[in-house]
Amino acid sequence: ATLPMSALIAVFVLSFYSRRGADLPTMALAVALARSFDVVSDPVMSHATDGCRHAAGRRKPWIIMAAPIYGLFLYGLLSPPYLDAQFLAIWFAVTYIGFFLTNTVANIPYDAWAPEL
Repeated sequence: ATLPMSALIAVFVLSFYSRRGADLPTMALAVALARSFDVVSDPVMSHATDGCRHAAGRRKPWIIMAAPIYGLFLYGLLSPPYLDAQFLAIWFAVTYIGFFLTNTVANIPYDAWAPEL
């Protein structure tokens, strides 16, 4: 994620969910899984965008496809429904992992696009 959003999530989101009663071990597992997926997904996404042959360019289709989904995951992460503790932690896990995976799909091409312009 971009630096301000990463700081917001790191500082406020975990404490927000824990105050709402979410299961902390499940949330910690979600954070670890999201970061573990990033280790693999970032190079894979870089390779995918480098090899993309699209009329709109190598980077733009990925950004256009991922940006709305990225926004939906961010909205879901920052405005969870009222659920019991275990389901709230599962909601966190799904939206957190989805947020960082769509972050990869949207921001890896965006970061690689500027040097090409």
